[in-house]
Amino acid sequence: MKYEDLINVLKKFKDSEVINTDECDEISKTFFVNKNILFVDPKKGLMRPQSRIDLLAVREILKEI
Repeated sequence: MKYEDLINVLKKFKDSEVINTDECDEISKTFFVNKNILFVDPKKGLMRPQSRIDLLAVREILKEI
């Protein structure tokens, strides 16, 4: 697992609250779900942060990078 891959997934949330599961590789998806950062809805094929606070935290981290 590369940190660049994880950051690239987070960057997709810069302008959007929800992304398609196809936009993320399985390893990154599993990492974020296991850490309770992202939620995956397999029925709709969507990923989103667990909460609004998580989304805001991701966006703040992206400003620092």
